Amino acid sequence: MHWALARSRAEQIAAKALLDELAAASEEEPSELVTEEQEAALRLENPKGKLLEHCVVLRLAPVFDVQPVLTSAGNAFEASVSITLSNGDELWSDLRRARSAKAAEQAAAASLLPQVLAATVSTSQASPAATMATMDARSALNEIRMRGGLRDYGFVLERMEGPPHAPVFFVKAFALRPSGARVEGPSVSATSKKEAERLAAERLFAELHAPAQPARF
Repeated sequence: MHWALARSRAEQIAAKALLDELAAASEEEPSELVTEEQEAALRLENPKGKLLEHCVVLRLAPVFDVQPVLTSAGNAFEASVSITLSNGDELWSDLRRARSAKAAEQAAAASLLPQVLAATVSTSQASPAATMATMDARSALNEIRMRGGLRDYGFVLERMEGPPHAPVFFVKAFALRPSGARVEGPSVSATSKKEAERLAAERLFAELHAPAQPARF
């Protein structure tokens, strides 16, 4: 309750007190403020766009929740995003706060994207035999890349041997995991480049799904 000699003045004082309380309550929310430098980086990286692309491939629907908040520094927005996987598990981003709703959404998407990639990798590695049973190795690698389990993959023509009318192609396949780690398969050879790439894809697929070797000391 606030008092003043005029009703309008009392209402102004009461409104100011309420705004102060709302700002204080908003400041207690467990969200992280996005700085101007971070906003610029988010615009370049566009994690929301990457998240939506992965969700289209995986047939998932991300749900964004954006709310305006009042802080001691002025108006802002808080955002979070969640995804329900095909197995029923839910993934949630951290709560992110920014001066604009778009920046808050980008920050929330950046928080969730690594979880989505990790869940996709786990899914793609859970049943490699089943994947190979229905498609060739190159198609299987394409499928894993579309799901987000690989950033990319490709082939390197190491050399050619033999006469021009009967060359032998030596090819090696490589893949980039979502973390950026590079995985290479062994070099293979064949009398055609297409066949060499097919064999290299099979060796790479086997390399990606080989059980981890224990460290030696």
